[in-house]
Amino acid sequence: MESVYIMKYLKKTDRLISRKFFDLSTDFSTEISITHFPPKGFKSGLLMNKEIGRKEISAMILSSKTKIVIHGHSENQSSVTSRGFQIISVGAFEKGYLAVYYPEERKIQLIKVSSH
Repeated sequence: MESVYIMKYLKKTDRLISRKFFDLSTDFSTEISITHFPPKGFKSGLLMNKEIGRKEISAMILSSKTKIVIHGHSENQSSVTSRGFQIISVGAFEKGYLAVYYPEERKIQLIKVSSH
């Protein structure tokens, strides 16, 4: 989702998650939420060896019923438990990182498919 062209393509082909998909939400209305940016202060986002995050995302997490947050926009792949929340960084796809969500089990599996 780094590019506006990708977002336009996903929207045009009805693949852009705008609210809910299975039991995931982008508006923090479910126990498992997905967001592009990492939350600030949870130490899950890393870009060029610098911690990154958005205060707005942290505020939404803290005021919602979300328990697990999956986010992108980070080079590292990690799962951090902090303040009663599990924050999962998918990691950079260009480095071979991805996450697979199994809705039946409500399980997220972190995978590295390449050694690059």
